[in-house]
Amino acid sequence: MQISAPDGEPLAVAGLWEVWQPRDAEPVYSYTMVTCDASPWMRRVHDRMPAVLDAEGQEAWLDAATPVAEALDRLRPYAGELLASE
Repeated sequence: MQISAPDGEPLAVAGLWEVWQPRDAEPVYSYTMVTCDASPWMRRVHDRMPAVLDAEGQEAWLDAATPVAEALDRLRPYAGELLASE
């Protein structure tokens, strides 16, 4: 099953990344996709889903000046009518 935006445009999801530099070794790059409870539409597939961000949410998530509480508030289920499946 492929899940996408109905218009085929890319979906932005919240993520986190880190670089760790071990002594005398190459850096280790790690990343993760942030998940949240599934929307009612997505629950037919799974009980969790990526934290999909709208345009305003993308700006807030990427801006280091955004207060943590405001960034965390963006991590909520994405409306089902804004997703499509094949």
